[in-house]
Amino acid sequence: MNCGHFYNVGHYAGLRFNEDNAHGQCIHCNKHLHGNLIEYRDNLFMKLGAERFENLKLKALYYKRCGHKSHRFEIEQRIEELKAKLVLVK
Repeated sequence: MNCGHFYNVGHYAGLRFNEDNAHGQCIHCNKHLHGNLIEYRDNLFMKLGAERFENLKLKALYYKRCGHKSHRFEIEQRIEELKAKLVLVK
């Protein structure tokens, strides 16, 4: 299992840790089919719904236009948020 990104990290580094952009993906699709983006898009739309899917698209457009990169404290804060979610799931 790999972490697949709809908006790839090479071009959209600011969306690397976005939960709507990062999902489990089989190694074959992620590596050999370069993300299998047509299937990924269709499944992502069904999973997120129209509003969240559109919001992700807008975040990607904003990132491309403004080039925002996360600062260290933002990443550390995000890590703590995700750790708290893991505790709730266990």
